Amino acid sequence: MTLTKANLIRALYNQLDLPKTKATQVVESFIEVIKETLENGENVLITGFGKFYVKEKRERKGRNPQTGKDLMLGERKVVTFKCSGVLRNRINRERRRHPRINERLPFTVKAEDFDAVTETINLSCLGAYCQLNTHIPLMTSLKIALALPYGDQGECGYVECHGVVVRSEEILSKAHLGRGYNTAIYFNEIEESEKEKIADFLKNINLRK
Repeated sequence: MTLTKANLIRALYNQLDLPKTKATQVVESFIEVIKETLENGENVLITGFGKFYVKEKRERKGRNPQTGKDLMLGERKVVTFKCSGVLRNRINRERRRHPRINERLPFTVKAEDFDAVTETINLSCLGAYCQLNTHIPLMTSLKIALALPYGDQGECGYVECHGVVVRSEEILSKAHLGRGYNTAIYFNEIEESEKEKIADFLKNINLRK
């Protein structure tokens, strides 16, 4: 999935309760400041995220992709991004700490104008992947209820949290004789106690395998 400018605007609108016009102005202004800074040859450093900087490339040999003939590429400037150590460590740490497993569990998602009961395709402490019969726009805020079985009598406990849609891919759903959407949901607001319930469930599943 690619995060677009429209997604950023929608995220500000949904998460910070900003008017859409104000959210648009904030994103547009932020992007314009970055462009002007790079245009002036200065670096853009965002602590904990990374650094954008302009790099000069010398003249070099290249190849025309259409004809395959050699040619000379003139001097030019390119924008480069260097990831911060904090972000790099966070990405790698989260992957190690929160493994994802394939498991079918009852899964309820609710939005202002949407309510559906489905099953997870896979699950981690950070989010879930499921199939819905309706497209939900990226960065839409959702209320989540996840059923976790426990014990030998088929009892179920529930994890409740909030999430946002981070990916939605249209597919042909044979089961529903129509179209469906594989949807990835990130749990952006989840209590540690609820996250621990998922972690314990995943741990027990791995021990049984």
